[in-house]
Amino acid sequence: MRYREWFLVGIFGATVLNLAASPVPASTFANIRVPGTEFIEASGLNNYGQIVGSYFLAATGTQHGFLRDRGILTDIDVPGATFTFPEGINDRGQIVGSYFVFESGIQHGFLLDRGTITTIDGPSASRTLLHGINIRGQIVGSYLVSGTGVQHGFLLNGATLTNIDVPGGNFTEPYSINNRGQIVGSYLDSNLRTSHGFVFSQGTFTTINAPGATLTVARGINNRGQIVGFRLGGSVPVQGFLLDRGTLSDVVIPGAPFTNANGINDRGQIVGHYTDSVGTQYGFIMN
Repeated sequence: MRYREWFLVGIFGATVLNLAASPVPASTFANIRVPGTEFIEASGLNNYGQIVGSYFLAATGTQHGFLRDRGILTDIDVPGATFTFPEGINDRGQIVGSYFVFESGIQHGFLLDRGTITTIDGPSASRTLLHGINIRGQIVGSYLVSGTGVQHGFLLNGATLTNIDVPGGNFTEPYSINNRGQIVGSYLDSNLRTSHGFVFSQGTFTTINAPGATLTVARGINNRGQIVGFRLGGSVPVQGFLLDRGTLSDVVIPGAPFTNANGINDRGQIVGHYTDSVGTQYGFIMN
């Protein structure tokens, strides 16, 4: 299924939010593991604690999606796909993500709703990524226009696809949308060297810059406005963060050189992935 109505989003204003670091909040975490794998990513979760993500099987060279519900993992595989990447799930259990078909070299977005998979592609796209979905079924993601190298972020509301592009930025990538319609993501500046996070709310973009970082990515937002993501720079190569009412706190897994925080629900539970000292990547859920 391909949607054919596209409109350019109106830009009403832009601001910049430069943050200072704060102490790490107390928390507990649990690993998400799949036997026989060395690469697991927990990408998103809903308010019922259902988690979606993906894992890589080196033996077959394939990437599989999963749904984790009450401790039980169920595979999610788009038929005919070499790689399947579920990334977002709402409280109705609708799941969005992307899949890649090796023979065609094209990456498509998908919506999984009550057992039915619908393919969603941007206009003239060679790559479409779906990252987040809210309770109203609004979807955010990005698409790459075939043969041009031009990427647009977008909001899909029903059959209407609206481009979301940060003014003066490049490669806008919206990752998450809450039930209030607030969107978070990232973009590259004009020199293509520095990545910034952003919040898009009521027609205004607000840039998020973590302290000392050359890369800031906002990956998830809940209905309370709490934001999670990751930054590059400082004493730790890649560090997850939580932004809550203007205060930025590190999301830390003890002993992990790399931590990404990818999603947060209204209970404050955070999912993501981290790499241990020998290079194995695990998913996690943190309270």
